[in-house]
Amino acid sequence: MTPRQASILRAVVREYIRTGEPLGSVQLAEREEFPWSSATIRAECTDLEEEGFLSRPHPSAGRMPTTSGYRYYVDHWMERTPNRTASAQLRRVAERDRIADTRFARALAHALAHLSGTLAVVALRETAAQEAGLGYLLRMREFAEPRVGDDLERLLDVIVDAPAVFDGLSDEGPVVFIDGENPAVESERMSMVVTSPRCRSGHTVVAALIGPVRMPYNRYWRILRAFEQTVGHSFV
Repeated sequence: MTPRQASILRAVVREYIRTGEPLGSVQLAEREEFPWSSATIRAECTDLEEEGFLSRPHPSAGRMPTTSGYRYYVDHWMERTPNRTASAQLRRVAERDRIADTRFARALAHALAHLSGTLAVVALRETAAQEAGLGYLLRMREFAEPRVGDDLERLLDVIVDAPAVFDGLSDEGPVVFIDGENPAVESERMSMVVTSPRCRSGHTVVAALIGPVRMPYNRYWRILRAFEQTVGHSFV
């Protein structure tokens, strides 16, 4: 991928995450950081489409990211630092609500849902997973289709019934599953950021943020990175 193509792809991914609307070459050419004509951008978008990073809902529409486009964004352009606001709020929850596993998991799930604006699921030790923020998800237009709801229900069943399936995913931070990448359950039009840090006690701790494919991956990743460092590694 050339530097110009990378700049265009990054702009399309970020803007589509923000608006959910495909971007045309004229819109991209109007951006201050792009010194190229709309014809040049159109040609580059065509190449990115042929390479599988962009797609169009119909021939006359603008471009939107594919799963490969989102994956390139996640692998190359995300900021890998914990969210400070999340760290502070999760630390307060950990200090206030570490009384019983169920209550603690519920408080953490509510905190993660509030911080992210999406569905959060938390499982501590062998406690059944606690979820919060389903209302956020159901208000998103991507979850209006029954099929997406069915996929969500299957995914929640996996996390609730067998959270250990996500145990030890990575030592380098939260893991991002985009669209159909999730190894635990077949799902489409839905993505998940999940972490399973190893605690000092050796118990399983799983936290996940679930949303549409155009979720703000970087923000969710940084929130769960804060969860790892503030809660996960200190949980006994």
